[in-house]
Amino acid sequence: MDKEKIKKLLPALFLLLLCMAVPKSAFGGGEPWYGALLFHFSHANIFHLLGNFVVIARFKPRWASLPWAYLSASAAAICPFSGMSVPTCGISALVFALLARRDALLGIWNWRLLLFNFAFAVFPMFNWKIHLISYLISFTIWQLRKYLGKYRVCSN
Repeated sequence: MDKEKIKKLLPALFLLLLCMAVPKSAFGGGEPWYGALLFHFSHANIFHLLGNFVVIARFKPRWASLPWAYLSASAAAICPFSGMSVPTCGISALVFALLARRDALLGIWNWRLLLFNFAFAVFPMFNWKIHLISYLISFTIWQLRKYLGKYRVCSN
């Protein structure tokens, strides 16, 4: 693997490192308030972690996208609509925020992703609501930045 490919994977590797280093946490279902800031880095099991990182590694997020995605996913966690009776964990809300950035800058509405997300509504262990809210928050932020001239359109 050449240096450029490794460089593009560094943000994904950083997220994986955070998932291994940050203490287990969740939000909702009686969890502490700070769970909304840390739930991204905990996973239900190894398959949950691997599923999320297959998407992240294929997408290859940019460093500049990570703080905005983190803020979008964390803000989604404190929205009243996103709560569930069971605790939520996993980095998938952050993944939806990363994908929303790309979609906003390219001027597309990713209806396939959102339709796929709605399929999770029939499974009580998936928090489809936080995915949707995170996507919408991130999409709105990047659309505003784009229209205010704060960011130029790029490939991902």
